[in-house]
Amino acid sequence: MTISNESFLVEYTAQGIASEKFPVTYVFFAQTELFVYHGATEATAALQTLGTNYSVGGGDGGLGTIIWNGTPTAGGYVGILRRAPATQVADYQENDPFPGEAHEDALDQQALAQQAALRRSSTDPRHFDAQDSKIQAVTPGAATGEVVTYDQLQAATLTPGSLPTILAGDVGQFLQATDDSPQLAAWETPLPYMPASPGAGDVGEVLTVTGAGATAFQPLPAPSGATFPFNFITNGQFVVSQRAGDLGTHTAASTYPNSDGAYVLDRWILLSEVANTVEVTHENTVVPAGARRSLRATVTAAGAGQKFGFFTVIESALVRRLLANGTTSRLSFRFSHRTTTGAQIRNIRVAVLPWTGAADAITRDAVSVWGAEGTTPTFIAAWNAAENTVANIPVTLDAWGEDVEQNILMDTASTNNVGLFIWVDDKDTVAGDILYLGDVQLEIGALANSIIPVDPSLERLRCQRYFQTSYPETVAPGTAATTNGTTIFWAPTSMDSGDNVTTERLFTIMRIAPGVTIYNSVTGGSGSIRNTSDGDNPTAVAALIGTASFAVQTTVAAALDDGDQGQWLWVADSEL
Repeated sequence: MTISNESFLVEYTAQGIASEKFPVTYVFFAQTELFVYHGATEATAALQTLGTNYSVGGGDGGLGTIIWNGTPTAGGYVGILRRAPATQVADYQENDPFPGEAHEDALDQQALAQQAALRRSSTDPRHFDAQDSKIQAVTPGAATGEVVTYDQLQAATLTPGSLPTILAGDVGQFLQATDDSPQLAAWETPLPYMPASPGAGDVGEVLTVTGAGATAFQPLPAPSGATFPFNFITNGQFVVSQRAGDLGTHTAASTYPNSDGAYVLDRWILLSEVANTVEVTHENTVVPAGARRSLRATVTAAGAGQKFGFFTVIESALVRRLLANGTTSRLSFRFSHRTTTGAQIRNIRVAVLPWTGAADAITRDAVSVWGAEGTTPTFIAAWNAAENTVANIPVTLDAWGEDVEQNILMDTASTNNVGLFIWVDDKDTVAGDILYLGDVQLEIGALANSIIPVDPSLERLRCQRYFQTSYPETVAPGTAATTNGTTIFWAPTSMDSGDNVTTERLFTIMRIAPGVTIYNSVTGGSGSIRNTSDGDNPTAVAALIGTASFAVQTTVAAALDDGDQGQWLWVADSEL
């Protein structure tokens, strides 16, 4: 015999006939495997007794019949349920012929038992699996604390719960059973199988065994085999400073000054209430643990009592990946901060801002109205409200602190760019107050990973997609520089106005064709090259500009004579 029918419940409406018969349309072996329920309705059906209320015919590996002893209620419900026992009764005798029929019966009984295990719980015959059955609907209860209960084939109902209320516990307590009453109790002296109290953890941390009898809450690591986490913030660790040079400072007198809405360290825009609020330095001494650089902002006399902050914007090409399913994503970010004793910088705030204007056509000065201390600025049109909850973050004094925000839902429709804005909220700062920022990281996912190390050379290439210069790493553009980085050209013939002297190859492909500025290697001024043969400074511009190269073109007659040497440097800018 084979078991080809997965049915285990058959239901009838009784006709009210004496000795009425109800066919059992599925295989069973023993009479005791069948449970018969009867009542006026399914909800009121009660378990009947074999021999008293009914008898069984058939079975033994086949179909059968329920024969009623007496007369069932006319129009009433009759349900016949099979519960095959999870036992193995076949006993094979050594050296006997193989008992094929008995062996097949044993297999059939096991199949029926497996069906029973898969199709019901031991206490609830109305709880089926989700393959092709259902879980009966439960009518809403009348009081808090009710629980779902079942009575054989009766409908699920809500009744007052029997478990006692458990009050909120303290840090380090755990739930233990005392007789039948669960209680919160203090963690006792560790037993060999009980680790020491782990204390309280932070959001997203998991309880980890750290040694014999010891546990601790630790950040959840990246899933094994998952793509290595990616920081969507370019220059989040502030390792690149091309506009002021490595370890340089942006002041009001710099070629790239500390103006409101101006780029300072690569990919970071300074936003401030007034001009010259802070001087921005590429810092290498006060840095987070393991870091090479940080950003240092020092309040000037003009900037005392004024809000300021730093803003970076993610290109639309990356935002497509940041919004994992095309429209929404869960994001997390972290960054480090520090100030000095005596400074009036006490609170900073951070916002993840969606840009819904044209892709990459952002407005750099995102703030419309800064507002009073304790209020979030009003942002200009197309920079929408923050996706995260904006609140004060206390700045750590004389030590590096860290803020971690997780599980941020990014769901603003038509988001083309994403900005991360970190600003000082205090309005009573004084000249000389210092804010340090470091290790800024934004990534996809509900949980923030640890800081992802960066290769300085690769991070510079990421920055050079938006801004690059031939100046030496330590020299700010607009400065005289006649050694490293200087292009030296020997004119093979006389160069006049409109002649393309040579072609400059860019270090990496840029976002769009950049704006190019030519700098004189001796004077440091823009718009000319140096004729080192006769000491002239003929004017020159960039021409034939593409994302990978441009030409240097003279704009004056006899700029270079045959055999003259020309020198220059350049800057290419395709920032958002």
